Amino acid sequence: MEEDDDSDSLGERFQHIYRVTNVGVHTVGGVIVRVTWPLKDVNGNVITYLIRKPYIRYAGPTGDYLDSCDIDQDIVDPLDLFSRAKRSPEAERSDRQRLNE
Repeated sequence: MEEDDDSDSLGERFQHIYRVTNVGVHTVGGVIVRVTWPLKDVNGNVITYLIRKPYIRYAGPTGDYLDSCDIDQDIVDPLDLFSRAKRSPEAERSDRQRLNE
C-alpha cells in the first residue's frame, strides 16, 4: 500500500525485534513477553505511532507460527493514515490536534 505524503510528518520509522531463545533441551510453554512503548511525551505530543498491530513469530514443535499481539486496537493507527485514502490537509491537522489532546 502506498503511504500518504503527510505520514512523513510522523517522524523517522523504526522497527523493533525482540528475540527470546530457549537453548535448553526441553520446550517451554506459556511464555509471556510484555513490551511497553511510550506513546506520548510529558507534553502530550505523539512520540510513537503504531502503523499496524504488532505480531509475534515463533517456532513450535510442529512448525513456524505467526500470531497477532494482544494490544488495545485504539492505539494502532488512530488517525487511519495507513488504512484509507488520502484525506484533506485540514482533516489531517484536526485529527493530529485531537491525537495530541
